[in-house]
Amino acid sequence: MRLFRIIGLLLLLSSPAFAQDFDKGYEAAIAGDFEAALGDLRPLAEEGHPRAQFLMGYFYRTGSGVAQNIDESVRWFFLSAEQGHKGSQYQLGSFYYAGVGVPQNDEEAYKWFRLAADQGDYDSQVYLGVLYQYGRSVPQDFAEAARWYHLASDQGSDRAQHQLGDMYYFGLGFEQDFETAFDWYTRAASKENMYSQAQIGEMHETGSWVPVDMAKAAHWYLLAAEQGHEFAQAKIGVFYQEGTGVPQDMNEALRWYKMAAEQGNTSVQYLIGDIYREGLGVPVDVVEAVRWYRLAAEQGLEDAQSILGYIYYDGKGLPRDQVEAAKWYRLAANQGSETAQSKLGFMYFYGRGIKKNYAESAHWYSLAAEQGNVSAQAQLGEIYFEAKGVPQDIEEAMRWYRLAAVNGNVESQNFLGFEYYYGKNIPKDLVEAASWYRLAAEQGDAEAQSNLSFMYSYGRGVPQDFAAADHWLRLAADQGQFESPKQIIQDAEDQIELLELQYGVDALEKMHPLMTLGDVYDVDLNFVEEALAAYQEGFALAQAILGDDHERTLEFKSKVATASYNLGHIKAAAELRRDLVSRSKRVLGPTDKLTLIRMGTLSFNLTSLGLDVEANRLMKEGLQIATSVYGEDDFSVTGKLGTLAFGSNFDEPSEHQVDTLKFVTEAYKENYGTRSENVLKVQAELANAMTDIGMHLSSVEVWAEIVEVQQDNLRLSSSFDEEIRGIVIKDAKKAGLNFAEAAWNTHAFQKMSTGSQPYRGQELTVQDLHSALITEAFVTVQMGQNKTAHAVARSKAKLSLKQAGLHDLFVAYETKQKALRDLGREIANQLTFRAKGNLKNDGKIVVLQEERDRAVVELQVLGDNLKEKFPRFFDAILPQPVSVDELLGREDFAPLLGENEALILLSPPQDGVRGKVWAISLDGMAWAEIPLSQAELHGSLRTLHAMLDGGGATQTAALAPNSRGAFSLDESEDAPSQAGFDRFLAFDLFQDLLGDLAIQSVVKGKSEWILAPQGMLLSLPFATLVTEFPQGGEAGNLDPTALRATSWLGIEKALSIVPAVSSLRVLRRSSKEGAGRADQPFFGLGDPAFDGATGDDLQLSSVVADTYFRSSVGDPDKVRGLARLPGTRLEIESLAAIFDAKEGAILLGSDASERHLAKAQHSGPLSRSKVIVLATHGLMAGAFDGLSEPALAMSPPKCGPMLIYPDAPLKMSTNLNCHDEGVGLALEAAAREGAWVDDGLLTASEVAQLDLDADWVILSACDTAAGENQNPDAEGLSGLARAFFFAGARSLLVSHWPVRDDVAAKLTPDAVARSATGTMTRSEAFRQAMAALLEDESADATGYSFAHPSAWAPFQVTGTGPISQ
Repeated sequence: MRLFRIIGLLLLLSSPAFAQDFDKGYEAAIAGDFEAALGDLRPLAEEGHPRAQFLMGYFYRTGSGVAQNIDESVRWFFLSAEQGHKGSQYQLGSFYYAGVGVPQNDEEAYKWFRLAADQGDYDSQVYLGVLYQYGRSVPQDFAEAARWYHLASDQGSDRAQHQLGDMYYFGLGFEQDFETAFDWYTRAASKENMYSQAQIGEMHETGSWVPVDMAKAAHWYLLAAEQGHEFAQAKIGVFYQEGTGVPQDMNEALRWYKMAAEQGNTSVQYLIGDIYREGLGVPVDVVEAVRWYRLAAEQGLEDAQSILGYIYYDGKGLPRDQVEAAKWYRLAANQGSETAQSKLGFMYFYGRGIKKNYAESAHWYSLAAEQGNVSAQAQLGEIYFEAKGVPQDIEEAMRWYRLAAVNGNVESQNFLGFEYYYGKNIPKDLVEAASWYRLAAEQGDAEAQSNLSFMYSYGRGVPQDFAAADHWLRLAADQGQFESPKQIIQDAEDQIELLELQYGVDALEKMHPLMTLGDVYDVDLNFVEEALAAYQEGFALAQAILGDDHERTLEFKSKVATASYNLGHIKAAAELRRDLVSRSKRVLGPTDKLTLIRMGTLSFNLTSLGLDVEANRLMKEGLQIATSVYGEDDFSVTGKLGTLAFGSNFDEPSEHQVDTLKFVTEAYKENYGTRSENVLKVQAELANAMTDIGMHLSSVEVWAEIVEVQQDNLRLSSSFDEEIRGIVIKDAKKAGLNFAEAAWNTHAFQKMSTGSQPYRGQELTVQDLHSALITEAFVTVQMGQNKTAHAVARSKAKLSLKQAGLHDLFVAYETKQKALRDLGREIANQLTFRAKGNLKNDGKIVVLQEERDRAVVELQVLGDNLKEKFPRFFDAILPQPVSVDELLGREDFAPLLGENEALILLSPPQDGVRGKVWAISLDGMAWAEIPLSQAELHGSLRTLHAMLDGGGATQTAALAPNSRGAFSLDESEDAPSQAGFDRFLAFDLFQDLLGDLAIQSVVKGKSEWILAPQGMLLSLPFATLVTEFPQGGEAGNLDPTALRATSWLGIEKALSIVPAVSSLRVLRRSSKEGAGRADQPFFGLGDPAFDGATGDDLQLSSVVADTYFRSSVGDPDKVRGLARLPGTRLEIESLAAIFDAKEGAILLGSDASERHLAKAQHSGPLSRSKVIVLATHGLMAGAFDGLSEPALAMSPPKCGPMLIYPDAPLKMSTNLNCHDEGVGLALEAAAREGAWVDDGLLTASEVAQLDLDADWVILSACDTAAGENQNPDAEGLSGLARAFFFAGARSLLVSHWPVRDDVAAKLTPDAVARSATGTMTRSEAFRQAMAALLEDESADATGYSFAHPSAWAPFQVTGTGPISQ
């Protein structure tokens, strides 16, 4: 190593008096005894000796014997360099060059390199050459660069020799000279310079001066690759894949590709994805392909983003996910990928994965089309032709169609042939039509071949040629296309002409070809005017010959009415249909299905004229007749009439239409059952229609029915797979939100009402009604917790069942759930078949229904058995919403709130439903609407975080690398750039969320606020909200004095967060039952042994978890690549000293693993500690296969994932071997069944298996509260909070952003000490600690004042203890 080369030189230069002590310290360092080395060298360094100072800089830089501290390293190197020490001068130059520990500064780098270079330091000479070569801080000067390279080369520097090779190879300052370049490269390569080795390999590969020799190229590439050269690793991978210069070996190719890819080479990552997706020498593995594509895509590789979009949209090899597809296509499209732009245009056009938006579709298609994307050009032609998202522009449409057609797009060629043939939008030109049809036909298009055959048959645009016509017709027929619409029209017209010649113009036989002609024009060509003309001629003929009441006459009249309606002649169509229905009843009978369908069509027509009373009377009459005659599940009811009723004009609904929809709902219930998706859809439409016409209370009652069904579905969801369970949870949540919205609308519209109101079978006063609405909405909005909550609850419940000896009973219960779900699906399928006229399956339906009824009874028996043996089973497996009665201690409940407490539940705006807030205390309850849109709230949260978390306005420009987020209030020119804190935004946000007078009347005088935010509001640091209008104007946002005088919510009230209202039930129960075991003060875990680059605490960030999981088990190799967090070691050691931790109470480095955590639980330190601190990376809950849970990163196992046995945590899985190919499946199966797997990721479900008795669990990872980028359904790492509560923790301290070291040293110990007195709640203790830190003026002069909320408010207390009185 270079540093030890310098250390060796130091010995030669030491004075006799100094040498003995220096030798002793040096020898101790060489032996690895850094404690002894420091003892000898530190005094010498402090006395000012430059060589000892140099070594101190080295120790602090590498973390040898001391905690790594770049600031200290810089300080010692500077002291030494100032005295002329060239090694220290070089180190300072490299620090400034790379911006390590100091701001990047080429001028400073040049200064220090020059000082060292003038003393002969060849590394500094190389860097000077680089600065001159690239003109960094000095004018570009190739001659000067070469001079410095030569000086370094003369001392044997291989780097200098390589740089000289580059200058000759690329002709930089010299005439390009491959021979001389090769000579310099060879010199450097002989010293194992991997860059020169790779360059020699390339010269042999390309024949640059040397002959092409692939074997030699492979030799040199391999030498460089073995030293870690990324390009060489990729090249030797290609050589092995293709068998170039080496024997073909796909395994070797893949091994080298992965080495390059793991260094971040996006092109190789993409290539590996191709290999796995296409099965090139390996089994096809789309999941593995996606993993590699994602690595490249997340680094911005456009092609990888685009292929991910394709894979997720296509859904081959993994579940189809159009939302995910749209996300990746958008990223690629924004980088200019014409393929992705075209795909995104398609998805907007058809509403696939994103909301349908023709204007957005036109935008993306235009971008792709301008780049020459043929598909986009064709689609853009259609968009302009159909006026989809743009004004209709036939000329522009034709321009794009022609471009696409010229580029070979068959559909565009056919379209142009069609347009030129008929001449409806452009001048008719049969020759041009034939030419476009020919181009499409020659590409094998059957429709074009059929059309071209027709044109040859009749000599249209081409010379008549029966042989050519026969040729093209045979080609079309081979593909199943026997006649083109043109041919059918021509045949019909020829037949009509012949019939007229034979029988006269009034020939009865003309009716059939006229009907055919009309149908082809209407259905195949959409030429409605031509179709109407044919139908009208046929109708007149039938009327004259057969009479008004003949079935054929009625059929023509129906066709005329439909064509008239489609042309916008609504009133004329209605008159025709009125007469048609009247005659159909008389001719066919009132119960004939054709009569009933015509009644439905007339009803549909009448709604368009606003004749709702008549329309709904007809529809209801038709449905009643159809139901009584044919049965409720006949297709005439569920299909034709039901569809007509469901598709009626509900843009302007009326009471009559609502009545019709009610009837359809009941028919669907009878047919499909109350749980059917079809029924729920119709009910939702009914509820929305009721709301639209002011029937708010009725809408609430319908939503209540939907909620009940969704609650049942949730109870059954424990046995569902992750994907289905996610859908059930989402549907339940949506139903709950819609009920709350409908309840709010009723509440708002009936404030002025008097008297009683009928509601769900009762007569309620207005006051009682409002009370019922607010309490029921409070419950429903808690429905549909996210998948993490369900996974954690299920994991804990299964563990409890196993401990109680009820595992087999639970398995039987889940098995019966699955059987019942499968039976329901099969019954629905059979009913659908019968509705379409298949009456042969009636017996099968009866058998299935009887089997379903038996399964329901058997499931009830199993459930009752579980409840009897484990009374809290259902609450454990699916935490039930908390009612107002339970909160307030009514109806035999013990109260969950105390006199000084208020619970505030906040539901953000989402999915078109406005946000709501509830406040409940023993004094009353209230609710209010949040007057912000989803986008507005999200924007406010992002702005707030930008001012707090160091990612924007409050981040200093020169932030010390070991600081956990700092800010400055100093306005001097030398101060770091910042913008204070916008107190006015924080005040507005408080007013919008909590400032409603009704809410304030309930929480007034309550000192303890328990907040239950949902979705994106989990990311809100409530303590930073401002309750009174800020004083001091904008300047006060920067002034510590004004900041201290601000009315901060977190200083005025003791705040605690619960991740769900149901968590309060768990916490209050555990606070009564679990106390007494903890007798140790502290347990800490930090600085896990990851192999990634050392990261300072500013880079301690939550990571997207889907790249870290291989289905249900984590990937230790990925975890191993995370950045080290050396600052967390110091944090744990400091806190351990503050809390006087017992021996064995901290886990650091390789001991910071899941296995050692399990051991600590088994042996006592973890399960008996009052304060637990876990300082590591937090992994955000994401969409990875098999799990959707947040996790904490631990030291990964060396030999792959292994099972953990909680009762014997150090026991290895004897039945599993890390080299066994079957290990993955076995572990995944075990993980799905709730086993604890040591894979380097402590998931929420695994946390729930811990047995704690902790007053505090502190998650000291960045953003453990929840990310600022929360979407309405996200929960970030708050899922871990639920898990820790289940495990026995009573409160968590979690951070919203990185915490400054000086803040952590003051705030956390102070809060814990105050809480330990037993005189206050934990939230009050933390409020007082924050207030004390806010008032601390000791840092004001530094420009990093504690008065800024990013200093005193980074943590939130999650959870609560016993009831506060």
